[in-house]
Amino acid sequence: MALREFLNEKRQYITGLTIAIIGVFFVLIVIELITSRRSIPTEDSKAFFTTDDGKTWFEDDASNVPPYDYNGQQAVRAYVFSYSGGQFVGYMEEYPPNIRDGLAAATTDEQRSQFDPEYQVRCKRPASKYWVQEKSIRGQQIVNNIIAPNKNKNEVITAVEP
Repeated sequence: MALREFLNEKRQYITGLTIAIIGVFFVLIVIELITSRRSIPTEDSKAFFTTDDGKTWFEDDASNVPPYDYNGQQAVRAYVFSYSGGQFVGYMEEYPPNIRDGLAAATTDEQRSQFDPEYQVRCKRPASKYWVQEKSIRGQQIVNNIIAPNKNKNEVITAVEP
């Protein structure tokens, strides 16, 4: 009974605390949505790419829209990670041909936004046969659950920047 009486007496404080907690969660959700948005780079930044399913990788201009022709082979974006045993490609990305062609031909951010690339990108792990939509459940598993080559679940894995 003592808790119920306390809550009844301090109703204004409890209401204020509840609103504050909801506000904090709302702000955290907005921050997460803003920081997780993917965009097509337009400046002279670098990214990793691979032509051999992640066995090797190289740096190139991040504005290249994968897959693109690199020395006669199709290059896709590679996300490189490090662990105690070295570096490896955790997953790769590409766009479907119709989206890729439109993005490659676009010269302004406004033109690029018409293709909604964030929801069109496909991903896969090295040695996998199939590309999946990155925003699908399987795609999110690929992107968010990076597996080191030694398959040690306790391994510390960090992203490598070009």
